[in-house]
Amino acid sequence: MFHFLQSGEEGSLQPDKTEEKFIALIELLNEYSNVLDSEDVKGKISEFANKHLTNYMKSELKQRRWSLRMNALYSVEDFYMNHLVGELHKLYVKKM
Repeated sequence: MFHFLQSGEEGSLQPDKTEEKFIALIELLNEYSNVLDSEDVKGKISEFANKHLTNYMKSELKQRRWSLRMNALYSVEDFYMNHLVGELHKLYVKKM
């Protein structure tokens, strides 16, 4: 993950379909987004999350458990996933 954030080369960082790998990637990205404050790193985190974690985040945002939805919201914020604003708005309006 650190190599990707520095160079932009994903290499073997491609997530497979196991939930464990998604969770591990999310935790790593969370840690790096909290520690590294470079605009370049923020862009790479956002790009990686948009490419690989969008569907997972969408499904987590629709979970029945409040804690899962909140964790997804925090990740959306931490990963600068601005493309999900419309989806979040739809979910907000739907719950009213």
